[in-house]
Amino acid sequence: DRPLGLLIAKGASNGAGRQLLSIHNIDYGWCLSSRRIDRLFFAKGFARCDRILPVSDFLGSYLARRVPSIDPQRMHTLHNGVDPQVFSPNGAARYRESFGLSPGPLILFAGRIDPRKGVHVLLEVFRQVARELPAAQLVIVGPKGSYWHRRPMPYPRRMQAQADRMTGVQILDPIYDRARLARLYASADVACLPFCSEEAFGLTTIELQACGVPVVTTTIGGVPETVLDGRTGFLVAPHDAQAMAERVLRVLRDQPLRDRMRREARALIEASFSWPVLADRLLRHYEAVLASTPAAAPDLT
Repeated sequence: DRPLGLLIAKGASNGAGRQLLSIHNIDYGWCLSSRRIDRLFFAKGFARCDRILPVSDFLGSYLARRVPSIDPQRMHTLHNGVDPQVFSPNGAARYRESFGLSPGPLILFAGRIDPRKGVHVLLEVFRQVARELPAAQLVIVGPKGSYWHRRPMPYPRRMQAQADRMTGVQILDPIYDRARLARLYASADVACLPFCSEEAFGLTTIELQACGVPVVTTTIGGVPETVLDGRTGFLVAPHDAQAMAERVLRVLRDQPLRDRMRREARALIEASFSWPVLADRLLRHYEAVLASTPAAAPDLT
């Protein structure tokens, strides 16, 4: 998100270096005082890149609309990846006790407690699920602040208050140890991620599926590129708590379906989103750039 860096890096190499740019965020144009100036720098910076690698087709389309001067021949999707050795389904059942969880059906949410992540929708989903399956439990794990506000803001405080009044809901502190987080993931029967705002990709969805967890999430942003609807989870419209609750209940009630989704989720990650697979794709991009004509420097006047 630093447009000047695109220009400085190319200038520092006197034009001899080659630039591949990986784009992970849809929030461009906020790092200088003027968004108009920001976008000018972005356009000129992107023009100097030999290849631009957005992490989803959605993000590539978004970027093309925001900066229409980008040469489409230089933009190629390269999805994010996950370490399949760390995020795996091994020993899933035995991990629950270490987190103080019961043997009942376990629904998991991982992410910031933020309105864009749809935690208010999640709690309504769980209310509907719990009416049908009283033994169900919901675990929410993630920070209550944001990148800019470390202390809990009004929204997470409201969500905590609602959760405290509900039976079967726990909000855990964020887990930054990836191995321990993977163990929590693997203990879940299903994940529910009711995103309400556009996600550039959805890294949590592939981490969960790497652990063999079916994911019920929304058809927003780049998220649908990470879940095979009906095979590794379900996709529903944003804000539709009833449809999401129905899919969660379907996964929890149908053991053969859940087992099949677990297998297909893990297979999807190994085939398309594992670090070895993504590293090989990135290497091919480097090789293609080195064999191509360098991007011409833009006119900065």
